[in-house]
Amino acid sequence: MQQSRLYIKKFNTDFSPPENITSFYKNIFEVVAITHDKTKGGYTRQSSSNLKQDKLELIFERFCFECYKIDKTSFERNEIIAILEIALNRLCITSCSGSQILDDFCDYLCLIVRDGINFTFIHRSIYEYYVALFFSKLSTENAERVIPKINELNILNFLKILNKYYFNKYFLIIKLNYFIAKYNNSIKTYELKQKVPENFIHLFFLGDRDKIYLNKDIFEDLRNQGYLLDLLRKLLLQVDSVYQCSN
Repeated sequence: MQQSRLYIKKFNTDFSPPENITSFYKNIFEVVAITHDKTKGGYTRQSSSNLKQDKLELIFERFCFECYKIDKTSFERNEIIAILEIALNRLCITSCSGSQILDDFCDYLCLIVRDGINFTFIHRSIYEYYVALFFSKLSTENAERVIPKINELNILNFLKILNKYYFNKYFLIIKLNYFIAKYNNSIKTYELKQKVPENFIHLFFLGDRDKIYLNKDIFEDLRNQGYLLDLLRKLLLQVDSVYQCSN
C-alpha cells in the first residue's frame, strides 16, 4: 500500500508515471521532498541536519547497508540513532548528529516511520533498492568479495538493473560455475555476454527429453541459492514438459 502511494506521488509531482521500478526509486528523494513541501502550502521546510538532498540520500544509502549487515529493519530509537551515527562516521560527516538525521528521515522525507515504539522503513523495497545501489558502487575488489554472498532475491534483481556487469561477473557467473564444477566437470566455459549456459539447465534433468526428471540432489543444493532457484523456476515454466522429481 505504501509503495502504491509513493508511486502515485511520483505521478502527481511531475505528471509522468515512472518508466520502470528502478527509475521510480531513483527519484524517490526528490518525490518525497517536493510532495512534503506541497502539503505544507508551499512552505519549504528546512531539514534538521541542514544537509542538502544529495547528501541525505548518500547517508540513507549507507544506513540501509548498515541495516543489511546486521539483518535488521526495525529498531528502537537508541538503536537506529546508533546505526545512523555509524553511517555518518563512515562518510566522515561531522556537521550533524544521528538524531538530526533521524528527524529528517522521519519528518522531512518520510522514508522512516514510527511503528509503535520502533522505527522502520516506509516500505521494505526502498531499503532493498538502496542496499543494491550501495553494492552497485563498490570497488571491483570489494564487489568481488561481498556480492557473491548476497542471497536476497529483490536486492539481486535491483543490482541486475543498477549494475548488470557486477551482477553477472560477481554473482551469476560465480554461482553457475559452482554448480557446473560440482556436478559436471566436463562442461565447457562460456563468455560473460552469453545467456545462461544450456549445460547448466541440463544439470537438473535426467532421462530423455519427453519427460523432465529433476535431479533431487542438485535441487536440494539449489534451495539455499534464492536467486538461482527463482531463475530455474522461470526456465522450467518455459518448457512444455512433464516434471518429475528423481529419487
